[in-house]
Amino acid sequence: MKLEKEPEAPLQFLLAAESDFEEVVAMSEGIYGGLDYLPSRYHAWLREPQRTVVLAKRAGAVIGLQSVVIIDGGETALVEGLRVAPWERGKGVAGELQRFCAGLIKQQHPGVKVSRLTRDDPLGPKDFRKYRIVAKQVPTMPLNGVLW
Repeated sequence: MKLEKEPEAPLQFLLAAESDFEEVVAMSEGIYGGLDYLPSRYHAWLREPQRTVVLAKRAGAVIGLQSVVIIDGGETALVEGLRVAPWERGKGVAGELQRFCAGLIKQQHPGVKVSRLTRDDPLGPKDFRKYRIVAKQVPTMPLNGVLW
């Protein structure tokens, strides 16, 4: 007798709301060693007119988030805050969420020419094949007591 895995419920994508805050924070628990910026920015992000915050839900529960803000006079989409619940990682949720957001932004902002993704984690070989690095922040070090 072979045990078969029950199929996953389909993903749903919807715009984030104030009422989703607790689920978003719970899903993000432990990110950045407990120093996650999202709880302090979430409500402000929802009020920014050029920003779209999208949630991924499975079976009614929040399992992913991505934020996109339109900058540079409508020519650049800046992707921020991408995250997936720990129990859903490795299942393609981030890729589906990114594709959904890209399509939504193309529809809402047809003048966007460039999409930029911000990341705060180390890049691996897979990332270098997938993305092109346009800027890298280097930690500052004191030199003779002066920060450079």
